[in-house]
Amino acid sequence: MNESFKINNQLQEIYEKQNNAISNSRNETSKDKVSNIIKVTNKINTDKIIEIGAGDGAILNRLSELDFGSEYFATEITEGAVDTIKSRNIQKLKNVILFDGYKTPFDNNEFDLVILSHVLEHVEYPRKLIYESARIGKYVFIEVPLEDNRKLSELFTLTDVGHINFYSIKTIKILIQSCGLSIESSLLTYPNRSSKNFVKSYKRKIISYLPKLSKRIATSNYKFNCSILVKK
Repeated sequence: MNESFKINNQLQEIYEKQNNAISNSRNETSKDKVSNIIKVTNKINTDKIIEIGAGDGAILNRLSELDFGSEYFATEITEGAVDTIKSRNIQKLKNVILFDGYKTPFDNNEFDLVILSHVLEHVEYPRKLIYESARIGKYVFIEVPLEDNRKLSELFTLTDVGHINFYSIKTIKILIQSCGLSIESSLLTYPNRSSKNFVKSYKRKIISYLPKLSKRIATSNYKFNCSILVKK
């Protein structure tokens, strides 16, 4: 039996507001995300790349500036986001397509690397998207914020950020492995927001160092990002 998956209308509206224009904040945070992509994929071929849920194109734009890979493709769920990505005129970008959030028109193993950066926390059927990513790519890069910590409320409220899934290191790795995939490498990072305040900057450095002492304590108290390289 064929199942039809449709994105929740409320979530669709949130995504449209987020991705239908170039965001300066996304340009800034893309530096960390791209750095993580480069670190965990340094031992594999990354010639042909696709980003699923590419947002406003900030990550692909940054990768192109760093001359990473040879050709890019992107998918998004709103026409506005597709137009926004195209408007960047990213040098290595070959095509941007509108898709339903789960199914792409590409062949098996067509890409060396599939990027799912800060996407799985937004989608209603994460396994469905992971399966599709692994189908079209030889490797999949997954990054999610680790929001399942002591600060997470037991009561769900949908905010304008649009997160509906909340992960810990354990649950994101179990999710990936439950899809029949293997974890090749992983990385924990604390978002590197620039600050002119010495105290805040010093505190951020201390927090960034915490996983070396205890991953459990670090991720239970602060929102780290978890980057994972996945292979079939």
